[in-house]
Amino acid sequence: MSITKDQLLFDTTALSDSDSVGAYVRSSDGTLIDHTTTGGKDRLDVTSNMNDGSGNALSSTAGALDVNIDNASIVVTATDLDIRDLLHSTDSVSIGDGTDLMAVNADGSINSVVTATDLDIRDLSASQDNVAISDGTDTLAINADGSINTKPAAANTAVLSGNTGMTAVAAKIVASTLSNRVKVTIQNVGNNTVELGASGVTYGTGLILKRNTSVEMEVGPGIDVYGICDTAKVSDLRVFEVS
Repeated sequence: MSITKDQLLFDTTALSDSDSVGAYVRSSDGTLIDHTTTGGKDRLDVTSNMNDGSGNALSSTAGALDVNIDNASIVVTATDLDIRDLLHSTDSVSIGDGTDLMAVNADGSINSVVTATDLDIRDLSASQDNVAISDGTDTLAINADGSINTKPAAANTAVLSGNTGMTAVAAKIVASTLSNRVKVTIQNVGNNTVELGASGVTYGTGLILKRNTSVEMEVGPGIDVYGICDTAKVSDLRVFEVS
């Protein structure tokens, strides 16, 4: 007895009842094409060349496909762009306003200009913040102990000198104060001691200015200096003002 089959049966709803056909796949020269199992899947060992739309062969480097970009730049549009994996030694991100790009110094810092009508710098820390004060050319130097060196402006406007007689009644030494005065020198050219002080100074409480001595004071035009001699004594003062 023999069994014959007129046609092979293939039923997609009942694969186990369908017929199976065994075959070999060979290349055009008759070479048997083998297979490789990858990830539980059997794949034919077939190598083929990939071409672009013009028929040119595509190339790769170290297993990665070589891609050439014709445009001069790439515009990335994203609502949530994550750049946390950027590396400063290999990656570069430029920040600009559409015209100029922000420059980064060699030490990684940037130069900034702050323009404000009400700048609050109360939270600055001397250990980490730095605010330079300058006139546009020279910057104020700060000593290691935090102090600064100052130099009063030199007088360069006017000079006024005069004589004033002193008695045992307190009197203003300069009758007519020089406008914008910055310094006054008082010289005792009389025979008796004169004591200096504010209005109402009494002898024995003021700054002692003995005969043939002088004193230089940095006092502005808003300060009046008075002098007085001891009881029944008189003396003469020379006054020299500069502004």
